[in-house]
Amino acid sequence: DLIWIGTSTTITSYNPRTESFSNYFLPNLQGWIHDFEEDENGLLWLATGYGLFSFDKKVNRATYHSTGDSSWDNIHSILKDKNENIFWLSAETGIRKFNKKTGISNTYRLPAPAFSDISREITHNLIGDRFGYLWMGSTEHGVYRLNLQTEKWDNYHINTPDASSSKNLAT
Repeated sequence: DLIWIGTSTTITSYNPRTESFSNYFLPNLQGWIHDFEEDENGLLWLATGYGLFSFDKKVNRATYHSTGDSSWDNIHSILKDKNENIFWLSAETGIRKFNKKTGISNTYRLPAPAFSDISREITHNLIGDRFGYLWMGSTEHGVYRLNLQTEKWDNYHINTPDASSSKNLAT
């Protein structure tokens, strides 16, 4: 299996068996690459700062795929579903279910107050478990769990020290 590394304009693969690197330059890709998933056809799907792209290594071309109602979406994580046509995406507006075959996406918005200040809340890593839940970390409001059967959310707050009460260690 290849190990993938992404920057703002380049994708690099590392083959541990041959200990070799391959670079792919993507001048038409915008935004940092946050996450990858490879599908059964060898297409590499990219979660980026400007949305969802698929990358065809054979022709060195990235294609944009609209997943929402805005001109761009900062997607942080991508998770392949058991149904190989479905990807789950974490974005600043919530979680998206994207069907790569039909191009249709559904948004699962987090309950308030998570997105009361969208400029501060960013959703991060997605993990699916064997019980039919999708887990997602967030910047400000802990961990969320989405039941994929009922489409209901649970929120688990994480107790962290208050940054404003920390002493300033600068001299």
